[in-house]
Amino acid sequence: MLWELQPQAVVFQGPKGTPSLVRWVGNEQGKAPYPCWSAIEDFTGDNECPQSGDGSADGTVWAPAESDMPNRNHQWIWIAGTDHLLYSVDELVERYYLSVGRNTNLLIGMVIDDKGLVPEADVRQFTVFGGEIRRQFSQKIKEIGGQGDTLTLNVGQPTQINHVVIMENIAEGERVREYAIDVMVDREWAEICRGFSIGHKRIEHFEPIKTSQVRFRCVKSIAEPLIQSLAVLKNN
Repeated sequence: MLWELQPQAVVFQGPKGTPSLVRWVGNEQGKAPYPCWSAIEDFTGDNECPQSGDGSADGTVWAPAESDMPNRNHQWIWIAGTDHLLYSVDELVERYYLSVGRNTNLLIGMVIDDKGLVPEADVRQFTVFGGEIRRQFSQKIKEIGGQGDTLTLNVGQPTQINHVVIMENIAEGERVREYAIDVMVDREWAEICRGFSIGHKRIEHFEPIKTSQVRFRCVKSIAEPLIQSLAVLKNN
């Protein structure tokens, strides 16, 4: 029935051969391990894959990870008088970095009250959380894309930055296996961070540094890197 009525449906923990699989990241805390690859070695849906959380850089099954968590601490089901268990906006933002920033999505479970509605306190919290994410990531100082082992972004006048956001063109798979981010300081390149998986999105967050250029440098890859976006930001 699924293939007949919803052939493009994304299937969670589905059977082997499903064209649009997603997998569980392995915890209910909204936290992904790092590195976290979108592919795994094998998957049937009814067995435990030893790489289900981390994935496998050389896996043959495309099944991106999903990081789930309740919006109330340790509570998936609504219970009256538990508004104090709501995660703070700061905690939700932290989970965003630890999930979306590590190549997974963030699935937050919303409780439904005895009126069949999401409680007003939760709605307010989600509204503020969404606004904070937009505030932090919508105003990019500069953004470019390209291909090859190096990609240099010219900021212009020396500017303080504290985020680099990298995205691969995942339509062509995950090609980068290791990378470094360099910044130009006093006319010399200085490495400020190094990582492994990128996939859909990798968010690098570091202490503010003033620079005029930022360089993505691929240390290891299985094919020519295809970088959909290399962006720099400065937020508080």
